[in-house]
Amino acid sequence: MELFKKLKSLLVIKSPQYILSKYRGIFFVLIFGIIGGIVAILITKAATPTVSLEPESTNVISPASSINDSTASGGQALQFKSGTTTDPWPGPNNFSVCGNSSILDGPSTAPFGAVIISPVTNLASAVASAPSGTTFYLTTGTHTLPTGPVVVKTSDKFIGAPGAVIDGQFQANIGSQSIAFKGGSSGVTIQYLTISNFGQADGKMVSMVNQTAINYSQGANWTISNNTISHNGGSGVWVTNSSKLQNNCIEQNEQTGVAVPSTGSSIQIHGAVIENNDIRNNNPSSSIESLGVCTGCAGGVKIWNSKGTIVRDNNVSGNNGAGIWVDNNNIDTLVESNVVKDNLKNGIYIEISYSAIIQKNYVSGNYVSLGPTQGNFPDSGIYIAESGGDDATKTFLGGTFPAVLDINNNYILDNWNGINLWEDAGRYCTQNDTVNCPPIVTDKTGQCITNLTANADICRWKSQNVSVHNNRFEMTSIARTSWCPTSNINCGKNAIVSNIGPSGTPYSGITIQTNISKNQNNKFNNNNYLGIWNFSVPNSGSNINKDIWQSTWGQDSLSQFTN
Repeated sequence: MELFKKLKSLLVIKSPQYILSKYRGIFFVLIFGIIGGIVAILITKAATPTVSLEPESTNVISPASSINDSTASGGQALQFKSGTTTDPWPGPNNFSVCGNSSILDGPSTAPFGAVIISPVTNLASAVASAPSGTTFYLTTGTHTLPTGPVVVKTSDKFIGAPGAVIDGQFQANIGSQSIAFKGGSSGVTIQYLTISNFGQADGKMVSMVNQTAINYSQGANWTISNNTISHNGGSGVWVTNSSKLQNNCIEQNEQTGVAVPSTGSSIQIHGAVIENNDIRNNNPSSSIESLGVCTGCAGGVKIWNSKGTIVRDNNVSGNNGAGIWVDNNNIDTLVESNVVKDNLKNGIYIEISYSAIIQKNYVSGNYVSLGPTQGNFPDSGIYIAESGGDDATKTFLGGTFPAVLDINNNYILDNWNGINLWEDAGRYCTQNDTVNCPPIVTDKTGQCITNLTANADICRWKSQNVSVHNNRFEMTSIARTSWCPTSNINCGKNAIVSNIGPSGTPYSGITIQTNISKNQNNKFNNNNYLGIWNFSVPNSGSNINKDIWQSTWGQDSLSQFTN
């Protein structure tokens, strides 16, 4: 790399004729040497597939062997690279954000023109009296907000020195809530800060449920990078329109680590980017849901009503709840190259959403800590509920992805189940549920309440056009002899299932079961299975084996199975 830099600088300051005349011999020796090296590398790559490495291990692991993953992760995210046709499983590079000073420490001197804020300065007051677009440099030490949150202005920047902390002191500072940054201005930057303790010390600050301490007012085009965001109430941080959340350590927040929030209307959050973050151990006390203030609200990442959200290269591990949960009329979501590991519930969960791509993720150990008698079916490493591809919805929402839910090139290791497709036959637009109807239902009362039979096709969410291909599924002998014995019919399988529909509706009886399994273009194909796997389909009574899964149900026709 240094050699290329020198050549580049040489070419900038000298003419090509000068370079060729003075350094002709050296130049051609270098070029031919580099070309030869590249050719050699390509030949080696073609002959020897890249293999996955455990983050704590330097041992090469054969793609066909079991992986002892009991001590992996621990904050070490695996940053996957694109695979090749001969090796669909990307080779990871280790990186860690939490505790990594090279990522989290800011500049030791203030940027030119910045307003310097010491721990004894009232940051909120300083921001209020400064013009828009001011850069604030917070010096080393603990800063507090005794008079209330920072109300940002357009293009404000907040940069921390090494060891700069904004401490909420577990105190409410606006009504009953505890907020660090609010104000709907756009273009705000927050970097190199530790932002902690905006919440309540016992982890039960109910007023912060479905709220956040950072970007409380949902300003657009924020950049939040290289921060430690921990021990805050509600969600650690919100990612909103055209905003970027990058290179942060996000842990021990009361409800979720990260949320792409609902706007409370039909307007979608668009263009949110969540990448290269450690998102771990959030909802640490598992207390919020137990209080009855929300259901299905806690975990690592929760995404609502968004368009074009990117979740990429993150370590999402050890969260008490789902790892990455895409919920409620999202479209064009990309979930790519994440480590999703050891989360209490589903690893990647796509619910009532459309046209997503889930690829090149390492999904391991999700939903298994409850033990062999407590896990539920169809919970799984990747769980699809009432989601898929739909041309009409794509047109209505202006999506650009194909009208498919594409799940490809993931490594799915020792989860409660692998990939399960589910459709609740009783979940449709009714008089009691008109808020979250499918988006193409523009007249809920006229279409789905008074005229459901004529509009049955559009008044429900469907698991349809789901393509599961080129994934690697593995159940190790350790899993099969401990928490998922072969006698347990609730774990260690892939499934396409539904329940009996409510009588007196167009969805009664086995209508939805037949549709999801036979009529909605849901297909597993060209996958690689290692270990003992079973499968489940409607009305099977129990698990079925791969032969029935393939011959009777037309699934995994080109897949490979190795016990």
